[in-house]
Amino acid sequence: PPGQTKEYKFNVFAYREGRGIARVVFTNPKTEEFFTVEVEFKFVPPEKVGQIKLSTACRQQAVHPISIMNPLPTAVAFKCEASIPEIRFSPADFVVPPNAEGSVDALFRPIHAGSGTATLKLSSKELGDYPYTVSYDAKPAGLEKAPVFKAPLGQETVQTFKFMHYAKKPAVYAARIEAAPGHKSPAGDFVVETKEIKAPAAGDDPVEVSVDIRFQPSQLGEIRTLLVLSSPDGGDYKALLVGYTQPPQPQGPVVMQGAKPGEVEFTNPFQDAVEFTIQVDNPCFTVGSRTIRIDGKKASKIVISFKSDKKQRGCLIINAPQVSTPWKYFLEGSP
Repeated sequence: PPGQTKEYKFNVFAYREGRGIARVVFTNPKTEEFFTVEVEFKFVPPEKVGQIKLSTACRQQAVHPISIMNPLPTAVAFKCEASIPEIRFSPADFVVPPNAEGSVDALFRPIHAGSGTATLKLSSKELGDYPYTVSYDAKPAGLEKAPVFKAPLGQETVQTFKFMHYAKKPAVYAARIEAAPGHKSPAGDFVVETKEIKAPAAGDDPVEVSVDIRFQPSQLGEIRTLLVLSSPDGGDYKALLVGYTQPPQPQGPVVMQGAKPGEVEFTNPFQDAVEFTIQVDNPCFTVGSRTIRIDGKKASKIVISFKSDKKQRGCLIINAPQVSTPWKYFLEGSP
């Protein structure tokens, strides 16, 4: 009606940010009179198109699929990026066919335990940006798998513990041995032999790192301790070390030729100093003393002399009050 106004509403949709002008023409159908109105629009990128929640243990992978619809009659390529290195994509870049739906997996493999927020974005020249907010929760990792150690009392064995380094930058790990939960094993039975534990930066695949562990038991039975590897860049690793101590096993032979004496380097496997008794079962072989006192975890040489006009065999026997099975070293002497 004359002298009155009326509002006309219309919607405009854009795939990407930018500016645009819409020209609206109003025409009188009877008189064909018309006038034109131009409306300017500014299209801004969205703050977010969705929220993603990711939860897993350290070094374990959580997967979240993301679907994208391409409404255009031509294929569209997308690039993917995230604000933290623990999030990557499979595939890293992808193409969505025309008038079809495509998908990409967001992969989350945390290095450190904790929770927080991050962002990720899928970008296309034709369709603009698809930003997402991410809430993540990384729980502490479980125990790593470790080799089982076996060694007779008084001897030692070295085995290699291997773990996977996932961080995208190099790291130096500090190693320590702790008491296993619920166990009071003697200190020093497990020793980290590798002096420098270094890992290069990992790529899409992790890097294997090796650590040599020496098991030198000081008591019979089962011994358990906890290996802890820590790095501010690579995270924390824990492994339960289990060792089984066997009774002393016979060793030798110690060969003596003529008047040249033989030697046995005997190590006290116990933590404290112990007085050992020494004997031989063949009088052709003699030792300087029937007893020897050795400090804990220290070694001492036992000298054996041989005197005979013919070839002889014997056995050096070492006893300790802590164990019922003696240490035996077979002896062979030739004139």
